[in-house]
Amino acid sequence: MGLRGLVALVGLSIAFSGAALSEANATLIKKGTHTVHGVVTAIKMDSNTGTGVITVKLHGKKKGAAAGAAEKEVTFHVSLTTKFEKVVHAAKGQNTREPASFKHLVQGEHVVIVAEGKGTHEALTVAIVHKKAKKT
Repeated sequence: MGLRGLVALVGLSIAFSGAALSEANATLIKKGTHTVHGVVTAIKMDSNTGTGVITVKLHGKKKGAAAGAAEKEVTFHVSLTTKFEKVVHAAKGQNTREPASFKHLVQGEHVVIVAEGKGTHEALTVAIVHKKAKKT
């Protein structure tokens, strides 16, 4: 096998492994879900059932619009099946993930929520994002 054959073989193996990874991610995130990034503005938790509601101020992405016009608040329902995790971001590509729960969520924290449903906004997963403090 020459150099061209080896390069073609490596290229095909990368292409097929990428397709397998994207198929695996597609099965994890169901059709009809969406991901939002924002800051928690309100939390209402029922301590008896472990369910509740999170209100998040979404980060705007519209260019050319006024800064306040692109931001809006959305309410997400948290059920017993909602998964929580704490993500500590140290540097690009260096994240540590730890298990968390609804009680770890605090107003003012940055979150990434994977939700389903257009009208009800049922939270499937909630990632509480922390940036590691820089040493001075």
